[in-house]
Amino acid sequence: NGADGLGGVVIAGMALQLLSIALIACCVLHARTRRVRGNDRLLAALAAGVAILALVQLLPLPPSIWTALAGRSALVADMRSIDVLPGWHALSLSPIASERSLLSLLPALAIFLGARSTSGQGRKRLVQVAMLFGLFSALLGIAQIGGGPDSELRVFRPTNPSDAVGLFANRNHYGSLLAMLLPFSLGWTIGEFRRRRDAGPAAMIPVLLPCVATFLLVIGILLSQSRAGLLLMAIAAMGGLVFAWRSGIGGRVVLVFGICGLLAGGLALEIAGNDVVSRLTAIDPATDSRWPVQHTTMDAVHRYGVFGSGLGTFVNAYQSVAPDDQVDQNAVVNHANNDYLELLLEAGWPGAVLVALFLAWYGRVSIPLWFPGRPPGFALMAARAASIAVFLALIHAGLEYQLRKPGIMLLFGLCCALISVPMERAGTGGFRRVRGDAGTR
Repeated sequence: NGADGLGGVVIAGMALQLLSIALIACCVLHARTRRVRGNDRLLAALAAGVAILALVQLLPLPPSIWTALAGRSALVADMRSIDVLPGWHALSLSPIASERSLLSLLPALAIFLGARSTSGQGRKRLVQVAMLFGLFSALLGIAQIGGGPDSELRVFRPTNPSDAVGLFANRNHYGSLLAMLLPFSLGWTIGEFRRRRDAGPAAMIPVLLPCVATFLLVIGILLSQSRAGLLLMAIAAMGGLVFAWRSGIGGRVVLVFGICGLLAGGLALEIAGNDVVSRLTAIDPATDSRWPVQHTTMDAVHRYGVFGSGLGTFVNAYQSVAPDDQVDQNAVVNHANNDYLELLLEAGWPGAVLVALFLAWYGRVSIPLWFPGRPPGFALMAARAASIAVFLALIHAGLEYQLRKPGIMLLFGLCCALISVPMERAGTGGFRRVRGDAGTR
């Protein structure tokens, strides 16, 4: 089951990358005549930086340069011990692993470019697909709990057997996905309420649908027993209150929303059960392995210096400095549980510059979304929800490596596209608007 499952994952990954290349090519051809805007220049600089980083890490270097790189002295000594002279080598300790890491970015890039190139109606469909996937994942997680540790619905049975994980192997990644979708369900609820608040009580019945969707996402996060998921859910809830306030529905209504949210959260905890509450409150940093792993990762960062060890080479770089009490013959530390540290180790300071460039772009495009001079329509509501989702992902990246998972990478790429589309063309073909809701243009 494990070998067959792994083979299927590899084949699916290759197929997804091929489709991504085709979509990227179509988007580039479609946008070749479009004028580059100010914010897009930051994106272009970021893309150019990634391309340059790939070339630097993969192109062979002469022995005089390669042997002078930080962290290579031990390798040079090993080669000379068997009478092998250093030849031309890439900066990366494993060029194949670096190539795979770069290829794994293709689906997120494809969905980003595709969402930017399509109409507002197309972006609406993509958001709907993301919500359907999230609700399916939440329902699957609930069913997994109902089926017990041996449920046939568990795709990766050895991991987290008593928690809801959906299609993931890790409860934290599952919780992260659902938390990133919470702002969209909250925005859906707020949007429906705004459109129907003056039409009478009977017209408010459709608002129950996004409320149920939000409740299912919350239940899924709680059943995952992920403390990171609970933290992200709390931040998403606070973001939802700001969302409601900036949507112009009134302070009293926002207060009612907050009270209803607290009551719904309490009901969700009651449904989830005492075991979930015990797990979420049993925090003991002394027994959490992520902190010593991150400390050792920092040692590796110092060893491999300015240019790093190469994308995708974390395992080898980590093991080269790991103390004996962290080396287990039956287990491998495959990630740092901190994407920023892991990128700093693998890509060095150039990687840190790219992260800073992305954060600058994110701040530049997301902050103005919350201070427009017009009523919010679908495009603006979706962009605000996406800005919260990206913020949640960036926070969780300091504790996990969820952004390396295809499903979350695709959602992240979609969210980046939603916040980057200029509002004057974002609403083209978007949600049908009612009278007085002209914010999609």
